[in-house]
Amino acid sequence: MEYKTIDLCAGIGGIRRGFELTGKFKNVLSAEIDKYACVTYEHLYGENPKNDLTSEEFKEKVANTEYDILLAGFPCQTFSRAGLQMGFRDTTKGTIFFSIADIISRTQPKAVFLENVENLISHDGGRTIQTIVNILENELDYRIIGVTLDENGEYAYTRKSFIRNSKNFGLPQNRPRAYIMAFSKKQYGAAIKMLNEDLPESGTNFIARDLTDIRADCR
Repeated sequence: MEYKTIDLCAGIGGIRRGFELTGKFKNVLSAEIDKYACVTYEHLYGENPKNDLTSEEFKEKVANTEYDILLAGFPCQTFSRAGLQMGFRDTTKGTIFFSIADIISRTQPKAVFLENVENLISHDGGRTIQTIVNILENELDYRIIGVTLDENGEYAYTRKSFIRNSKNFGLPQNRPRAYIMAFSKKQYGAAIKMLNEDLPESGTNFIARDLTDIRADCR
């Protein structure tokens, strides 16, 4: 079975590429506003992803697109330790997540895959990830891998619930990032309880063992 994805905050298509390498996913719609990223994306995939995901026009386009999984590496600069860490107070990049949540609410994909910097988890004393978890779990009714309910009915998770490093999954790169994988409770019903409790911590299928392999793959 081939699942359909949409690629939001697409950059040059790195997340999309990872999914497509499995042979089980096909991308049907993309959104990116950086002009240089759009040029590279079009060179790599033969399609121009220039769309503003915050616009009503694009949200309607998504609503009229049949797809299964929403992918989004939403802007990280405002959550990164290398920046001002304004988070959701940055009304240009920091609030993109809420537009993504709006698209999820309107279109109800089977699953959602979000990626951001490692510092997203500890940003603003943990309140940023708490907001994201609450919106996905409570408001949108999705089950996040790595998030459980404690004895008081509160959402429980740790940094380890979300942080994974690409060096442990077949890439010669030390890159810890935050990954949020969520599945629709409405779509899967009781089967949602069969999901793994945690994201995998490593993979045995090496995409590239060194930089030579990567250069060869790009020719």
